[in-house]
Amino acid sequence: MLKEEKTQTAYLKKDSKKLSLSTQGMELNKFLRWISDNGNVSVVAESNLDTRLVVLDVVNQPVSEILGVVARRLGVQVTRSGTLYFLGDLKPEDRGVYVRKVTRLDADEVYQAVAILLSEHGRCVTYPDGMCLVGDRVEVINKIDELLNSIQAIPADSWVVQYYVLSVTEGHEKELGVDISSSLDLAFTLHNGEADILNNGLLSALIRAEKSTTLIDMVAQPLMAMLDGKQATFNNGEILRVPQKTVSDQGTVTTTGYETINTGLTLVSSIRDLGGSKAKLKTELTMAQLINYIEDAPVLSNDSFFTEVSIESGGVYLIGSLNIINTSDRNKHFLNSYEISSQEKRQIQIYVKAHKIKGEII
Repeated sequence: MLKEEKTQTAYLKKDSKKLSLSTQGMELNKFLRWISDNGNVSVVAESNLDTRLVVLDVVNQPVSEILGVVARRLGVQVTRSGTLYFLGDLKPEDRGVYVRKVTRLDADEVYQAVAILLSEHGRCVTYPDGMCLVGDRVEVINKIDELLNSIQAIPADSWVVQYYVLSVTEGHEKELGVDISSSLDLAFTLHNGEADILNNGLLSALIRAEKSTTLIDMVAQPLMAMLDGKQATFNNGEILRVPQKTVSDQGTVTTTGYETINTGLTLVSSIRDLGGSKAKLKTELTMAQLINYIEDAPVLSNDSFFTEVSIESGGVYLIGSLNIINTSDRNKHFLNSYEISSQEKRQIQIYVKAHKIKGEII
């Protein structure tokens, strides 16, 4: 957190001095003199407030809180510079400046949190590196500082998520020794206490079978460590560079640049801690394969999958399944790893294992 010069304090810390008092109609100028004498602070108020009456009962409260309550009762604002307080109506230009770096949230999330507290004259700017700049009344800046301190104090735990993307040939359950036709039933039992046992048993059997048969193909097995609220990306495939061309009025064709296109498997994952050992896992998976060119433009096959599910640390989940009918031309689809019949059915199954790690990953 950065501070301005001493003559322009950026934000206020709570006073260590606490007072108890009861007033029933004390004039403001006399009340402020009592506060000054007992709180070891200086207080100035607009002249038109001197005869306003103060009705107050407080016990063991900081000076800043007492003056804040009185200011609200009088319908004015309170600001502070060093040990000097001012009660009165501030102009829009009479604002404090608050600067700090927030690492718990991204720039958009910080802005949304701060915007809730901004006054009609306040303004907030956030930057990708976490820097937050706020201009507003000092009392508003105090509240923003408390809010961001609370956000920063929340533990930033990490999660490790292991994905298993399997391509399984259907109709050969006896040869595989496992029944993959029950994937729909397993998906419905994600939140059932038996889901982990069922899914873990099926996953282990498929992984063992994958090592000894061509009926199962481990398409990808990415391991991702993610900080709460962040995302990770995995890509396994070629990057195509497609030339961007323009034609002049004279008919001259010129290459002006290149567009990059990812092929293969791309997986984007993010996680949001839900408290305890649970979290919300967001998964976006895309499988793309170049199958042809039409006038130098690539033609891709594309399969996409997106889901958000609730998971628990230590759990094993089947989060998605997709049935695909392949043709005999192995180059027509990304998942054709072997020469197969024209009507072979394959099922893509997406499993995850997840574990929560206390504290940030260094």
